[in-house]
Amino acid sequence: MIVLTQFQQDELAALQQNLATAYQKNPKLARPGCSTLPVVLIQTSRPKAKALLQNLQQAKGVQAVCFNPGNDPFSGEAFELGLLQTGDGELHLFAEYETDSHLDRQLLERWDSWQRNCNGICAVIIASGVTGHAKGNPALKDMIGVFEARCCTPQDLNLPPMLLQYAADWE
Repeated sequence: MIVLTQFQQDELAALQQNLATAYQKNPKLARPGCSTLPVVLIQTSRPKAKALLQNLQQAKGVQAVCFNPGNDPFSGEAFELGLLQTGDGELHLFAEYETDSHLDRQLLERWDSWQRNCNGICAVIIASGVTGHAKGNPALKDMIGVFEARCCTPQDLNLPPMLLQYAADWE
């Protein structure tokens, strides 16, 4: 489950003090003066959350969050891909948002506003508990990893708009 949300700075401070939470502070990022920080919350089962956290740590953490536009030339549908850039330079897809969907468009507009209010600073939180009562609203004890990151434009990451292409099956 992927949720674009905001966290209070005091909640993030509590996570940073919690020894059970892996917290990657990014020294290159100045702490914003805003009271909330935009967050990409990735909630899954405990085993998958632990594996994801370990994979992101091995990839030198999350450095950036980006939403890159794209389209399907056959159907004409437009979309935006939510991408994480890790410290090793790799890009990882976390979600696809349909730009024709009012709900998705509204969510992306809110995210853009939130990140502008925080000078492009955001966080990615890995949480467990997707199968329990905490689904969609994990408690602090369910949050096992936090990565401070910056919001980037596709141009910052030298990404062209994505074009959906279909591979031919020659068998």
